[in-house]
Amino acid sequence: MKKLILISLLSILTLTSFSQPYKSVFGKKSTVWLQLYVIIDAGNFVDSFTAGSDTIIKSKSYKKILITGHRGGLGFLREDTLTGRLWYKSIKDTSEKLIMDLSLKLNDSFLISGYHPSTKGVVKSIYSKNGMKNIILNYTVWSSSYTLHFIEGIGPTSGLDYQQNIYDNTLSKLRCKFMDSIHVYADTADGKPCYFIETSVQEKLKTHQSISIYPNPVIRGGDFRIKNSGVLLSIKLLDIFGKEIIFKNVKDDVLELPEFIPSGIYFLKMENSKGETSTLKLFVK
Repeated sequence: MKKLILISLLSILTLTSFSQPYKSVFGKKSTVWLQLYVIIDAGNFVDSFTAGSDTIIKSKSYKKILITGHRGGLGFLREDTLTGRLWYKSIKDTSEKLIMDLSLKLNDSFLISGYHPSTKGVVKSIYSKNGMKNIILNYTVWSSSYTLHFIEGIGPTSGLDYQQNIYDNTLSKLRCKFMDSIHVYADTADGKPCYFIETSVQEKLKTHQSISIYPNPVIRGGDFRIKNSGVLLSIKLLDIFGKEIIFKNVKDDVLELPEFIPSGIYFLKMENSKGETSTLKLFVK
């Protein structure tokens, strides 16, 4: 009888241990991935992927993903914390793509690109770091030393839309991740730090249709005008990582962009006399 009870308890404990969920990739209040892209003959840029509200698509529950930066757009991400699986689909996709699977075992194969069914990788390493499961596949996505990597609570290290990027011959890489305003992941091999772009990801700031920038894009060293519904008090120019480049108290709605500002995408955070704070993208060429 005691032996039977012991076997039953062991069975329950075994089932329980296998059914423990993996850590979610979503924070309780906010989640932001910053992805670095390298386009051959076109240069580098960074986009932010921000988790938004829940939505239902074909009876499946997703988080809306707001993409801000060079590409822009909307995506959808869903997860199963019991298996550690993640699925992503862009607004253009007719079907979702499995982008991460933490239930994989050593030597299991994984479909790297749903757009190319023959593109597969094999699990070459599984380990735990800081209490999080890590899986490394043998598929090289960045360079001879960079392979596809799944991290519990973080996601794939090639970014959420890496399958599309492989198809487009674009190199993508997860640069940073923030959950509930906390820095939880960074790949700073290029020596650049990660900054939290609160103005573009928290969706707490008001964006007023009455505020606009023109011309946009603006030429380096050129002038641009800000049209707004009140007297403009101050502006901040932030780079794509959220680092403050310029802060000015202004009296005029015509501003000159310094020549030392390199071409790229920036965020212009503005406050007017009505206490309205808005953030708009500014393109510099």
